[in-house]
Amino acid sequence: MRPEGPQFSPEEHAEQLRLARERLAQLESLDLALGRWREVVEAIAASANRAEAVAALRGLLGVDENGAHSIVQLQWARLTRDTVGHIRQEIEEIRRDIDQLGG
Repeated sequence: MRPEGPQFSPEEHAEQLRLARERLAQLESLDLALGRWREVVEAIAASANRAEAVAALRGLLGVDENGAHSIVQLQWARLTRDTVGHIRQEIEEIRRDIDQLGG
């Protein structure tokens, strides 16, 4: 994520920081959902449609709309423990990147 060589312009720096924060929020939402997967499945299954499922997840988990959409799009294979470990590792990497970007 950090550039090698030339520095980012202020605009590029701000965009890199925004993208990193957006990805971090998405991963944190997924991590939270995977830790409470039974409740998440019940909330989605009880919803009449996708929009209602997103709203239910926002209320259940306290995530933003983008995070809730990421959870709704989650594939069942992502429930495995090794995938959860990879998500948590990426969260830590992105947090370091954000710190290095000054955010």
